[in-house]
Amino acid sequence: MVLRVALDAEMNSLVRLYLLLHALLAYDFLCLALFIHPVHNYYMKLTVLLIIINVLAFIYTSASSDYYVSRYGFNTRSFLSGHFEVLFTSMFLHAGLAHIFGNMVALFFLGWTVEKNSKWWQYLLAYFGAGIAGGLSMFLLPAGVIAIGASAAISGIVGMGVFKCPTKFVLFPEIIPLPFVPAGAVYLIANVTGLLAPSEVGYAAHLAGFAVGSAMGLKWGKHGLRMLLGFVATIMVVVIAMRYLHLL
Repeated sequence: MVLRVALDAEMNSLVRLYLLLHALLAYDFLCLALFIHPVHNYYMKLTVLLIIINVLAFIYTSASSDYYVSRYGFNTRSFLSGHFEVLFTSMFLHAGLAHIFGNMVALFFLGWTVEKNSKWWQYLLAYFGAGIAGGLSMFLLPAGVIAIGASAAISGIVGMGVFKCPTKFVLFPEIIPLPFVPAGAVYLIANVTGLLAPSEVGYAAHLAGFAVGSAMGLKWGKHGLRMLLGFVATIMVVVIAMRYLHLL
């Protein structure tokens, strides 16, 4: 669904205030990120750079978000008509403050760990490869559905982290620190169950991105088959535990 917003001349001051608040939010978030994990080492640079690009894109497109979503969001009709760039531009569009804030927090806490344990080109290939896969998954949905956001790309980072740095602890999506393997299992189960219910969340895109990231993690990680079997076993344990606790 595409929303249309008409901006009158009288609203210019409100628009400027709106953009200023977004800019302050971006600045505060970046300062917090740099304070918690100073970028003195190479491994944080790509993650912070991606966060900055996403936030700047959000600020730039906020005043006319309806236009940018309809023009640069991914939908199968635009793609098949020759607008192949939407496969890339849709990753940098977000629907609102909650959308971008959630994605950037996830990218920050997950991305720096994976970046630290990967080569720079592996990290970027997983991010953009998963994002592209998430966009292409929209062919499974009715024509006209518009997909935006970095969540499919971030799902690829989760998938690669499961097999590339399985024992490293992360704080997302759980509050309590967990190794990547159980954290990834919880994330995968949540998206599979979400796919079974009607929702505006792109769970299919998340799963496509996760699959691409996992494939890359298996290729570049150690003990690929053993790690895959271990991840499957972890999923089974988590499912049993969630059923026992009536969470599924």
